[in-house]
This record gives sequence, C-alpha cells and structure tokens, in this order.
Amino acid sequence: MAAGRVGEVMRVSVAVILAFAALSLAARAWAAVVEVKSAGAEGVPDETATKAMAIKGIRKVERYLVIKAQPHEVIGVDPDARLRVLTPEGSVVEAKLESGKAFRKEDDGRNVAIVGSNVYAEDYGYRGTMGAMATMKHLLEVGQTFRLTGESGPRLRVLGTFSAKPEALAQRVFLPLATAQKLFDRPGKLSHLFLTTEGDTEALLKELKSALGSQLQVRVVSR
Repeated sequence: MAAGRVGEVMRVSVAVILAFAALSLAARAWAAVVEVKSAGAEGVPDETATKAMAIKGIRKVERYLVIKAQPHEVIGVDPDARLRVLTPEGSVVEAKLESGKAFRKEDDGRNVAIVGSNVYAEDYGYRGTMGAMATMKHLLEVGQTFRLTGESGPRLRVLGTFSAKPEALAQRVFLPLATAQKLFDRPGKLSHLFLTTEGDTEALLKELKSALGSQLQVRVVSR
C-alpha cells in the first residue's frame, strides 16, 4: 500500500515538472524583445516604427537614437520606453532608475535628462569651488542643471539617475527622443527600435524581416 502511494506521488511529481517545463518553453516562444537596427550607418527610418506596429503580435514599439557624443554617449528614447544601454560588444543591458523619476509623455522635447551614476558635473564644464575641495569631482544629482552641448547649448535639468552593470555602462545620458533629435540636429532620425512581441517568435521574426527589408537587422535580445 505504501509502495503504491510512493509511486503515485512520483508520477504526480514528474507530471508537474513536465508541465512547468512546457510552460517555460511556451513563455519563451510567446514573449520576446526584438531589436531592429540598420545594417549600415544610415539609421532606421522613422516610418519603420509604424510598419512594425501594424504587424500582429507586436505589442509595443520603443524608439531609440544612440549618439556617440563626448564625453559620454547620449541615448534618446521614447518617454515611455525602458532605459536600455547598448554595450560596445552589441549586447543590451537594462538600466535601473536609482533616484528621481522616469520620463513622462509630456517631457518629450523638454530640456531634461536622466544621467548615469558615473556622470560628473565636471564632465560638462563645471569648475567646482576654490580651496581644499577644488580637486573633488561632483556627481550630477537630481534637480541640478548642466549644458550637454557646450556653452551655447541649453541647460538640461536632471530628472533622475540610473545605474547599470558593469559600472562603465552608467557613463551615459538619456534624453527624451524629441529632445535628442533637436539638440543634435537629427530630426526624424532613429538608430534602433525595441519591439515587445507576443506569439510565435520565430514566425514574427520572419514576418518582420520580410516587411522591413534587408537594410535592417532584426534579432531577439531577450525572452
């Protein structure tokens, strides 16, 4: 009798494990984040976002404009987009908001920024104070302002700060997309799209590649 109960328990346990494995495989097939970028230097046409959103299974489109500025890379994003950092090797790391607040829809076009936790006021021209403290560097903090594009450029107010791993990735500045396009004179320009999908991921990838053309690269960055 006891042996029969043990056998039944084992059968139930195996069934539960198999069910969880099946659910895990289904989740990977039915939810993914897909990156779209240009195969060359010309960038992603703005109308690509509209084309992607028209495809069944695309739940959300997030537009990015990555600018190789000095001293730190600038990333323009849709105000409701997740803060993602692209590494030099091509991987994608999600940043974590550490203080302040995220962008809101009404911030698009405004002179506001979310800065990395390794971005200093001195990086953008701050000279500090005289005396013993003159050699110390000062992290940009929420509420402070700085000039991103030199003395002739507008002052940007820091809305929030973010962290990322490894820490070198926190040397970035996020701007609302329209703000980045305006400050760097790139109207309508994009460098990347991130698409949140649902459904058969492989079938969606094929449809995206067919709809968007060979000039754009499409790949899954997370499931």
